[in-house]
Amino acid sequence: REVEQVVALLRDARLVTLTGPGGSGKTRLAIEAATELVAEFRSGVFWIGLATVRDPALVVDEIAQTLGAKNGLVEHVGEREMLLLLDNLEQVIAAAPRLGELLRACSNLRLMVTSRELLRVAGEVEYPVPPLAQAEAVELFCARASLAPDDTIAELCRRLDDLPLAVELAAARTSVLSPVQILERLSRRLDLLKGGRDADARQATLRATISWSHDLLDDAEKTLFARLAVFQGGCTLEGAEEVADADLDTLQSLVDKSLVRHTDERFWMLETIREFALERLEASGEAEALRRRHAAHFLALAEEGAPHLRDIALQGPGEWLDLLEGDHDNFRAALDYLGAAGETQAVLQMAGALAELWYQRGHLTEGRRRVEDALRADDRPTAARARALIGAADLAEVTGDVKARRKRAEEAVAL
Repeated sequence: REVEQVVALLRDARLVTLTGPGGSGKTRLAIEAATELVAEFRSGVFWIGLATVRDPALVVDEIAQTLGAKNGLVEHVGEREMLLLLDNLEQVIAAAPRLGELLRACSNLRLMVTSRELLRVAGEVEYPVPPLAQAEAVELFCARASLAPDDTIAELCRRLDDLPLAVELAAARTSVLSPVQILERLSRRLDLLKGGRDADARQATLRATISWSHDLLDDAEKTLFARLAVFQGGCTLEGAEEVADADLDTLQSLVDKSLVRHTDERFWMLETIREFALERLEASGEAEALRRRHAAHFLALAEEGAPHLRDIALQGPGEWLDLLEGDHDNFRAALDYLGAAGETQAVLQMAGALAELWYQRGHLTEGRRRVEDALRADDRPTAARARALIGAADLAEVTGDVKARRKRAEEAVAL
């Protein structure tokens, strides 16, 4: 029913925003609705994930990079019939005016957005994502827990407001607790938080469920759960071991409890859960040390990968491109941290090492901006600056700025 309703809205409106708290199923519903519409958009339907993006200025860059737009997003889209699904926009909601401009400039473009709040631009139509129907919530719980439905499970789902993520977290505990025990323990937490003045009752329910799941962890699990929040967009096992001192058994336990996900050899958290973990990290007193270790790890990884990207004769550049692209959000976080800490030479070093990644994977506007910012912040004549100048020249070339390319190349040769 919900898929049909969203599809119908998108046939009439050019901007439809699916709203609701984290864990309510906005992303899954949007993807299912977009799938139904693939045949109706001749130039394609595209998903742009924004959960890990924190700078509103990067939203248009992410769209352009996804579409392969090299000479301006408006020029690339033009009159094409296209649907873009912008997923998790709430933390970069300041980009809304630019999205409104994009819609006005491209007459056949339509946007579907998932967000915890509205964009508040002209022509926006809201679709508040409802909880699961009672029977569907019970079905989800039973599928995850491998149990037959009964009245206790139905009551438990009802107490969880039939929220998909809350139901999944509770179901993950059935390996050690019966549904009756879960209901008894969780009810106390829910009653405590439902008495508060949270703006969204469903958000209070979800927060209580995550908090309850967290309280059941042992000390080692709690420590690792908090530390993993330092990663943007997830991490490899090697990254978790080096930065967060992860133990494989503890990591596996967090996956089993549905607090951490594991796909394509990467460990990651749903953004709603990561927000909770970040609070725990800040409260632990380890946040600054973890961010420092995180930045050092990804600076070393960028340095290790740089020669592989440069040497086309090697058979493995594609493998390194995929590896570094997978940690692009972590590189962003490391650059931001180093910049805020005044580590300008380290920023130059990382920007120079990543220039080829930005060049080859189409992060042209962002890459050039970051390299140029790094060069302006520190003009000392170092090897790090020389390599950043070469990166700046490469990125200026591909963006068509011949004057800047010559200027930066001559500076690099002189240095």
